[in-house]
Amino acid sequence: MIAELEKEDIDQVKAIFTSFPHHFNKLGLIQLDEDLVNYIELNNYSKICFFVEKETNQVLGVIGYKRRINPYEFEITWLAVRRDVQKKGIGKKLFLHLEERVKSIGCETLIVNVPDDIASISFYEKMGFIESGELSSDNKLVYKKITKTWRPTFKPREVMGGFENE
Repeated sequence: MIAELEKEDIDQVKAIFTSFPHHFNKLGLIQLDEDLVNYIELNNYSKICFFVEKETNQVLGVIGYKRRINPYEFEITWLAVRRDVQKKGIGKKLFLHLEERVKSIGCETLIVNVPDDIASISFYEKMGFIESGELSSDNKLVYKKITKTWRPTFKPREVMGGFENE
């Protein structure tokens, strides 16, 4: 079941991330601690939000996101699934839940900084992301997904000044 992260989930969430030292180094784990404090202790949901997939009070996976400076862009900041339950659709389930949530609050573009490894790139491409051709500040590939198709809010005649064939 997917739910919002709660204080009692924090130790399990940290354990998931520390089990992937090749993806989450010491500085990354310090940032995770800061993000968890902002979310749980400071109730600062404007900075970051988290969802967890749980089964019988065990956290199986976690995803975090934040709104960027552009209010229509959101960034996936954290995503990890316990090693023993990978390849069971948990990451996809978490992503789809997050995508629906951010679309409901106006998201038009989702962004994620992807480490240069085949499994991560493959996952995000399956979720509909495309490489933007940019590098993040920590030299990760930036992938984007458009979540909302632009539609004009006007009728073509209005743009043309009312001209039409009579």
